[in-house]
Amino acid sequence: MNFSAYYKTVLDTQGIPQLDLDQHRRLFNIIHIEGQLANAQKFKKKEKELPYKYDIEIGKLERKLAELYCTENPSTLMKNMVLISSY
Repeated sequence: MNFSAYYKTVLDTQGIPQLDLDQHRRLFNIIHIEGQLANAQKFKKKEKELPYKYDIEIGKLERKLAELYCTENPSTLMKNMVLISSY
């Protein structure tokens, strides 16, 4: 939930960022996938008999997130998204 927490801070301090449709979709995809990933990790911790059962799903979600992120830092990602939207 790295980007989701950062985005909440941006909303609280700066308001809604001006993003084009593609970047807006990207933003919501990131937030959605982070939520799915958190749930899968939570269920993995609760699983007693087959703890590896969620590993494939977690791997898929992490790969999707990496494709959307293209960077390690949420603030850099948000700046790039705003910059792309301004063209």
